[in-house]
Amino acid sequence: QSLASYASQLSTSCSKEVQQSNSLVLTTREGLLNYPILRNAGCLQDQAGSQGFCYVEAVHQSNPADTYLYQLPFGIPLPQAAKPTCSPCGGSVLSSYASALQNGAGNGNGSTDGLKATYDAAASASASACGSGYAQVGIVNGAEGRWHVPLTLSMTSAVALSMFMALW
Repeated sequence: QSLASYASQLSTSCSKEVQQSNSLVLTTREGLLNYPILRNAGCLQDQAGSQGFCYVEAVHQSNPADTYLYQLPFGIPLPQAAKPTCSPCGGSVLSSYASALQNGAGNGNGSTDGLKATYDAAASASASACGSGYAQVGIVNGAEGRWHVPLTLSMTSAVALSMFMALW
């Protein structure tokens, strides 16, 4: 079975909890739907520098802006105060999200609803700070996501890290 089918089963089996906006159920569902997108982003390597994983490099930076990029699939926007680092990794993450949005969720790429709600603003902020070629802007054209899970940064990091570690 696919992760999307597990998410569907979870929604059916826990319909009462979904209606009550139970954060554990919603977080689990969103994690299942976003796994393919986050797996792609989590497996990106820094081609211009250390050859390490971009996610690990983002977590180790003193500027958390690149870490915030990993929240976008959950419908959590880039904070307005975040100053993009303009790293090659940040550009790669945004590029992988642009690709997921262009390909849609129907091809096994996961749910793009959270990205639809957050991508354009994050790409615009990054392109403004880093130059017009840094991120593709205008892909979503104002489309809105269905909902987002109210995660804190620490919860989002834990979800993303657990998904990353599942690959090992």
